[in-house]
Amino acid sequence: MDLAKQLMEDIENFKVKVCDRIVLVWCASTEAYIQPSAVHMNIESFEKGLENSDPAICPINDLCLCCDQVPGVRLYLMVLLI
Repeated sequence: MDLAKQLMEDIENFKVKVCDRIVLVWCASTEAYIQPSAVHMNIESFEKGLENSDPAICPINDLCLCCDQVPGVRLYLMVLLI
């Protein structure tokens, strides 16, 4: 959760200094597939998993949470199925 909080602060600071809104586009597919588990079943479990560095939470989950928590930030995911 510390890394997620730092990322939220960085996004907010950048937004305040540079622009009115931010659009992030994630177009990488470098993460391995992780089976959904108990940590993904509700927001409380997810936040607890972030705090405990649960290995079932991949970096894109952190980024999605951060973008959801900072007003004026939108995240678009591009998924390539090969």
